[in-house]
Amino acid sequence: VQGLHFADESVLTVDIGGASTEVACGRASDCHYLSSIKIGGLLLSKRYLFGKNVKETAINDLRQIVEARLMPLQEDLENTPIQHAAVTSGTAKAIARMAHWDKNQESLDDAHGYIVTAEELFRIEKEVYQLKTSELIASRWMLDIRRADIILAGIAILAQLTRVLKIPRWKVSSSGLREGVATDTYERQGLLPANKWQDLRWHTIQGLAKKLSLDPIFSESTSQLATQIFDRFIAFDEFKARCKNPAIDRDLLKAAAYLLEAGKFINFSSYHKHTYYLITEMNLLGFTQEEKHVIGLTNRYARKAPPKHGKSDALPYLERNFNRVSLLSSCLRIARSLLRTRQIKT
Repeated sequence: VQGLHFADESVLTVDIGGASTEVACGRASDCHYLSSIKIGGLLLSKRYLFGKNVKETAINDLRQIVEARLMPLQEDLENTPIQHAAVTSGTAKAIARMAHWDKNQESLDDAHGYIVTAEELFRIEKEVYQLKTSELIASRWMLDIRRADIILAGIAILAQLTRVLKIPRWKVSSSGLREGVATDTYERQGLLPANKWQDLRWHTIQGLAKKLSLDPIFSESTSQLATQIFDRFIAFDEFKARCKNPAIDRDLLKAAAYLLEAGKFINFSSYHKHTYYLITEMNLLGFTQEEKHVIGLTNRYARKAPPKHGKSDALPYLERNFNRVSLLSSCLRIARSLLRTRQIKT
């Protein structure tokens, strides 16, 4: 959950493993419900699906077992508000890639933060049941055959959870137990303030800046000035309409401004381009793939030529985020110009 942006709202999290499925529900660092259900993708596949000829009766038996094991969750979580739902596992990432392939006919490089709707999941579920074999499933969605071997069982689990708990959409996380243990360790050692999980994204940005030896005073000043300019801009409807979500876009601008000079770590010449590549290739905990690209693009176009529609094909995510990148990069461009002399009062 810490690898995604849910603020302080209630979240259902699911991890579909090989032998069990872990379900938790809570808000921020407070967990209100936790359960480990002894059904997993590998376990169910070995029992019902492994073999050259997968029969319809075997699939029906698998679905009945999944339904029976997950049904108690409906009563357990009946009075628990669920504002968001997150799922992590190899199965979850495979489902995201399948949904993305169906919509765009292209592979998905990073499934982190990808949203799969209930309708998309049920459509994939129906087709997977019809195809049955891992070979046909792998061929249909360009999946690794090793993942396709257990994807049917994994989809059965997630689809049934969706029905039982009436989940409209799932947000996929690439972060799992290892990242959670690391984050918990940071908190216990005082490297991450206790009960400040919502600040994880900002700590990630500050950590990267420190690694790149950026001037913290200049970075902080640039970040503050850029967000102040942004706040003035979105007071006007014309500019606010360019945002996807003003609060989230403000956070992305804040991060981009803090990392304005990251590319100088590689080379001063064309450092704005180096900054873009550094940010988009880094594993920034708490940011989705698209958010990383928006941060990188904001830096890329805060210097030299502004973004143009004709060149958007060369950079991923620019075309569908063109308006927001134009606004955010303009705010950062102004802040950068005002701080050109680096005469900052502290």
